[in-house]
Amino acid sequence: MRPDHQKRTTTAKVRQRPKLIREHTSPCHIDEAINAAQQRLAVLQQQAVRAPEGREPILSEVFQDLQITLEELQVADEELRLQNEELAMARQIAEVERQRYQELFDFAPDAYLVTDTAVIVREANHAAAALLAVPPDRLRGKPLIVFVDPAEQRAFYDHLAHLSQRGGVSTWEMRLRPRQGEPLYVAVTAGIVRDAQGHSATLRWLLRDISERKAALQKAKHAEQAIQQSREQLRALATHLQNQQEEERLLIAREIHDELAQALTVLKIDVAWLSHRLAASDVSCRQRLGEMAGLLDTLVNAVRRIGTELRPHILDDLGLTAAIEWQLQEVCKRTGMAHQLQLPAEEIPLGQAQATAVFRIFQEALTNVLRHAAADEVSVRLVQQTDALVLQVADNGRGITPEQLTSRHSLGLLSMRERAHLWGGEVTIEGKPGKGTLVSVRMPCASHTIGVPS
Repeated sequence: MRPDHQKRTTTAKVRQRPKLIREHTSPCHIDEAINAAQQRLAVLQQQAVRAPEGREPILSEVFQDLQITLEELQVADEELRLQNEELAMARQIAEVERQRYQELFDFAPDAYLVTDTAVIVREANHAAAALLAVPPDRLRGKPLIVFVDPAEQRAFYDHLAHLSQRGGVSTWEMRLRPRQGEPLYVAVTAGIVRDAQGHSATLRWLLRDISERKAALQKAKHAEQAIQQSREQLRALATHLQNQQEEERLLIAREIHDELAQALTVLKIDVAWLSHRLAASDVSCRQRLGEMAGLLDTLVNAVRRIGTELRPHILDDLGLTAAIEWQLQEVCKRTGMAHQLQLPAEEIPLGQAQATAVFRIFQEALTNVLRHAAADEVSVRLVQQTDALVLQVADNGRGITPEQLTSRHSLGLLSMRERAHLWGGEVTIEGKPGKGTLVSVRMPCASHTIGVPS
C-alpha cells in the first residue's frame, strides 16, 4: 500500500472518533479517549521504528491524531463544564428543597417521627419532642416503645406486624406516657418506606394529640349516661306515681262504694220509712220526702259513676276486652257517636298492670277523639299477635297535624307514649287532613317490663 493512501485511510479512521466522543461525553469516556490516543501513538511509534524511511508520514499522522484528540478533549471539557454547572444548580435547588422540607418537618404543628424497622427514632421534629417531653437531640436513638403506655404495648406491636405484612399506611389510637406530664392519647398514622429492592427501610410516623377530644367525648358520654339515668329514674318515678295513682283510685272507688254509696242507700231507706209513717194528710212532708228520695237516687247514681270512672270494676272482674267494650259503649251512648268494635274471641293474657296501662291509653285516645277530632264515627280494633297485643283506635275526624304531634303541650299524647314505653311497648299516631286519625298501640304480652318490676 502506498504511504499517501495509508495516510488518508488512517486519517479518515481518526476523524470518525470525535462524533463518538461527543455523543458520550463523561469523565469515563474522556479517559477512554486518552487511553485510545496513547495506544495509537504507541502503534505509530512502533511503525516509525520498524520503517525509518516512512517517519515523515507517520509523524504527520501523529500530529493529526493529537490535534483531533485535543479538539475532542476541548469539546468534552466544555461539555463537562456545562454539566458541572447544571449539576451545581441542581444541587442548589435540591439543597433549597431539602431545607424547605426540613423546615416543614421541624416546625410542623403535628408530631413527625422517622424510625428504622426496629422502631428506633432517627428523626424527630419539634412537635414530637414537645409531645414526648424530650429534647430532639436526646430523642434520636431512643426506642419509640418506651413512650407507649405498658397496657397498650402489645397492641402497638400487633399494629406494627400488621403494617409490615400489609404495607401501606395504618391508623389507630393509643396512649403515650411522655417523660414528664400526664399520659395522653394520640391518633397514630404510620407508613413504611421501602428501598429499591422492596425491603422495609424506614417507618414514618404522624402523632396527633387527641387528649382534649377524648376528654370531651368522655364528658359527653358521662353526660349522656347521666341523662339516660335521669330518664330511667323519671320513668321509674312516673311508673311509681301511676301505680300509686291506680291504687289510690281503687281505694277511693272502694271507699265510695263501701261507705258513701251504702250511707246514701241507708238514707234512702230511712226516707222511705219516714214517708210510710207520715199521715196521709201531711201532704207537704210527704212531698218533701219524695224530693229527698229522688235526690238520693241521683246521688247514688253519681257516686256509682264516679267510682266507676275512678276504677272500673269490670276491668278487675272481667278483664281488658270487657272493659274496652263497656267504655266504648258508655262514650258513644253519651255522645251519640257511631262505633265499630272488633275484639278477640278469648281474653288476652296480660298482667293486671299492663292491662291497666292499655286501658288508660284507650281512654286517653277516646278523650282526644271527643275533644279534638270532631268525628261522628270511631272504630276500635283489638287483636292478639304471636308476642304482642295490638290496639287500634281510628276516627273519621279532621286528622291530627304534625305540629300537634310534636307540641310540648300535648301532654295526653306524651302520657300515652310513656305508659306504653314503660312496658316495652310503643304508640304510633298517624293523621290525614280531613280523613281522621289512627292511634296504634303495640304492647308485648311478656310479663317483664323495662325498668319496672312486673
